[in-house]
Amino acid sequence: MSLLDTASLIVTPNGYKEGTLYSVIPSDGSGDMSVVRATTATRVNSAGLIESIANNIPRLDYSNGTCPSLLVEPQRTNLALYSSSFDNSAWDKINGTMTANATTAPDGNTTAEQWAGDGTNTIHDFYQAFTGGATTTSSIYVKKNTAQFVYISLNHQGTGTDWATGVYDLDNLTTATFQSGGVTSPIATISDEGNGWRRITLSVSTTDANLYCMYGIANSLNPSFGPNRGRVVFSTSASFYAWGAQLEAGSYPTSYIPTTSASVTRNADVISKTGISSLIGQTEGTLYFDLVFPQNQQASYIGISDGTTGNRIILGCESGTFYTFGYGFSTLSLNTNTRYRIAMAYDSTNMKIYANGTLLATVTGAVPSGMSRFAFDSGANTQHLISDVYACSLWKTKLTDTQLATLTTI
Repeated sequence: MSLLDTASLIVTPNGYKEGTLYSVIPSDGSGDMSVVRATTATRVNSAGLIESIANNIPRLDYSNGTCPSLLVEPQRTNLALYSSSFDNSAWDKINGTMTANATTAPDGNTTAEQWAGDGTNTIHDFYQAFTGGATTTSSIYVKKNTAQFVYISLNHQGTGTDWATGVYDLDNLTTATFQSGGVTSPIATISDEGNGWRRITLSVSTTDANLYCMYGIANSLNPSFGPNRGRVVFSTSASFYAWGAQLEAGSYPTSYIPTTSASVTRNADVISKTGISSLIGQTEGTLYFDLVFPQNQQASYIGISDGTTGNRIILGCESGTFYTFGYGFSTLSLNTNTRYRIAMAYDSTNMKIYANGTLLATVTGAVPSGMSRFAFDSGANTQHLISDVYACSLWKTKLTDTQLATLTTI
């Protein structure tokens, strides 16, 4: 008998229906999780294509390969209008030509557009004005045609001296960032999305939410900028393909939210199971999570409770710092954007916390009482989980140190 055979609850990205994520154990439905998200959302399917998922459907996402994760995200709004129709007049074009339906997009349809410079010695970009927040993230899917280097510039509408720019090498998947004035702390990322597509992102802090977002052609990772707004100046007729622009108030990018003539909001994924005291160890037990917390996020938690924050055993992450609650409070030395297998094993003596085969902490205190709820939140339907989840399990016994090390080793 394997260790997993002794678990009281196992939940993985596997079977589902509208509003429900099926548990592997128990298999009679008593451990099935409730899934609430009253809007559509997107995921990457098993064919590697972005597709829309209906309301309240769990998102089994294949971004990281053939084994899916459960994509759990916060509420976000895409402020970019006509997010994949850059030929629309909502997008201003400067010194170039936009060609609609030029190649196959990341969703498998021929809707990606081509942006080409006009050969003059100046800037070559397309842009849109928007109102963001104290932290703002821009992202877009791009594919090289003849342009190896592209950029995103976020800058104040009222002045040309406050800007931040990310520059991206589409061949080598490298980035560089530049800034001036009141748009600060730029973070640029680039990821391989398959079939030559890259998703490039730029996150910034700003004291003025009224911004321009500009996507353009660069000539290197260290280009020559124009007199204002962080835009690259040089002579080019090079081109790249573009699709799926997103402008969101937040410090990191989330999954693509398509728009047309108005901004669109995707609700948070809210996942929980109540009334399962029989599946939760009341005097001793173990929680196990295989997941990834994204970068610089808002408060995000997962664990067991009595439906309040007074009695709970919870793992959380906020602004890049990891915590546990229950048996007091403990800070864990872990990193965001890293996959961890974490176990929290408790009894009347203490709680031991293991991650990736190593004991991180031992905390003492009283066992929380009356726990009947397992949820992707703080314990009281707040501060919902933001993560890629590969597996969750509960045991009604406190596993041994040897078992915990084995269970959490990647």
